[in-house]
Amino acid sequence: MTVNTSLKNLSKYLSLNDILPGELVLIRRHNATGAVRQRFLDLGLMPNAKVQVVRAAPLNDPIELRLGATDITLRRREAATIEVCEDANDQ
Repeated sequence: MTVNTSLKNLSKYLSLNDILPGELVLIRRHNATGAVRQRFLDLGLMPNAKVQVVRAAPLNDPIELRLGATDITLRRREAATIEVCEDANDQ
């Protein structure tokens, strides 16, 4: 018997840190507080915003995101505070 260890099958909601390059997701909510949360909002990382993970750096940190026509780079620990879900329009 084989076990499917795909993260998408384990939970409906994931953190942005768990998304693989090339995937398009919707931001569900932030778990960050203070200045980091405000920075996310200033960058446009708001609920219902579509975000694509473009690539990760060679040592897997940071990750590059595409939000509309803008490319953003976040540290993995910051990306872990953003909860996302699959984009229903992309299926």
